[in-house]
Amino acid sequence: MIQSGFRLAAVAAIIFCGMFVGAPTDAAAAGRRAEASHDSCWVITETGFCGVSFGASENEARSAFHGRLTSSLATNSRAAETTECHYLYSATNRVGVALMFVGDEFERIDITTPSIATQKGAKVGMKLDQVEKLYPDAARQPNYFISKDIDLVVDLGDGVTAYFEAGDDGYIWKYSIGREKTSRFLQGCA
Repeated sequence: MIQSGFRLAAVAAIIFCGMFVGAPTDAAAAGRRAEASHDSCWVITETGFCGVSFGASENEARSAFHGRLTSSLATNSRAAETTECHYLYSATNRVGVALMFVGDEFERIDITTPSIATQKGAKVGMKLDQVEKLYPDAARQPNYFISKDIDLVVDLGDGVTAYFEAGDDGYIWKYSIGREKTSRFLQGCA
C-alpha cells in the first residue's frame, strides 16, 4: 500500500512539474516570438528592416524597431531634425545602420556593416561579382563620384531599389535599400 501510494505520488509530482517545466507558457511563447522578430534585425527585405516597414512614420518606426533609435550620431543633431530629410540611427548593437526619413516617412536604409544582409544574402565586404550572382538582373553603372568604381542597382519590385557601392578593389563597402525616389540620393539626404 505504501509502495503504490509512493508511486502514485511520484507520478503526480512528475505530471505536476511537467505542467510548469516542460509545458510551454505564455511567457515562453512571447519570448520565442520576440526572438523570431529579433531575427528580422539581421536581414533587410523589400518591405523594410527590424520591424519597420517602408512608409512608416518616425513614431511608428521608434515603436516597431527592436532597440532604441537616436536622431544623430553627430553633435549637430538639431540641424538634422529640422530638415525635410533626416536619419535615425540604431543606438544599440547595430552600428552601421541608418534609417532615412523624408518628411515623416521611412524611405531608405543605409548599411555599412557586414553583419546585416539582404534577403538573398548580399552584404558589405562581398565582391561585386558575388552580389551580381545573387541578383542576375542587376544593372552595373559607374559610380557618380569615382567613375572607375562600379555600382550595382537592383530593382526589388514594388518601387523598392537596392544600390550596392563597391570600391576600386571590387568589394561592397556600402549598400542602400529603399523606395525609388530616395534610392539614388548620392550622399545621404543630398
